[in-house]
Amino acid sequence: MCEDIYAFKEWADICDLLAGGKTSVLIRKGGIHEGRDGFSFKHDKFLLFPTGFHQQENGLNADALAALGDTSRIHRPVEQEVDVTFEIFAVAGFAQLVRDKTIVDSLAPHHVWTSQVVDDRYSYSEKLEADCLSIAFVRIYKLARPWIVPYQRNFGGCRSWLDMENAPVDLLEGMAPVISDDEHLRRAAAVKKLLGE
Repeated sequence: MCEDIYAFKEWADICDLLAGGKTSVLIRKGGIHEGRDGFSFKHDKFLLFPTGFHQQENGLNADALAALGDTSRIHRPVEQEVDVTFEIFAVAGFAQLVRDKTIVDSLAPHHVWTSQVVDDRYSYSEKLEADCLSIAFVRIYKLARPWIVPYQRNFGGCRSWLDMENAPVDLLEGMAPVISDDEHLRRAAAVKKLLGE
C-alpha cells in the first residue's frame, strides 16, 4: 500500500482547470467540519478529489469558463454515491493565510474564482475566522493511470481533507507535470511577489 496519501476536495471544474494547466492557485475558506482551529493547507502533497459539492454555477471567472468550453456540465456531489476518479496530484510549493483584502484582490489573474465568490468567502464568518482566505500555490501532476475509488460514507460532508487508505503502492509512479518547469517558476515568482514572500 501507498502510505500517507491525502485528498483535497475541490470543485470538479477547478480540478479540470488545474489538470489543463490553467491555474496553479488554490483558495479555501474552509468547511464547518475543519475543527476548532479552522482550515489550513496542512498537507503539502495531495490528490485532488473532484466534487460538485458546493460548486457554484456562476462561480468561475470568464477566462476559466472559456477554458472549460462546455459550461453546461453538471458535476454530482459525492453524496450521490458515485465512484470518485482521482487523476491529478498536487505538490504545494507554499501556502499562506491572507488577511489583507488588497492582496487577495491582487491575486485575481492567478486563480479562477469570480470576484463575487472571493468576496463572499473572504467575509464568510459562520464558525470560521472572518476576513481571510488561505492561498496555496501548487504544481499539478497527471497520474499515469486514474485511480477509481468506490463511494465511501466518510467522503461526504463539508470537509476539505480526506485520509485515503488502501492507495495502490505505485499510484504516484510515472506521473507527469501538466505545465513546463519554466512556466511553473514564472507563476511561482509572480504569486510570491504578490504575497510579499
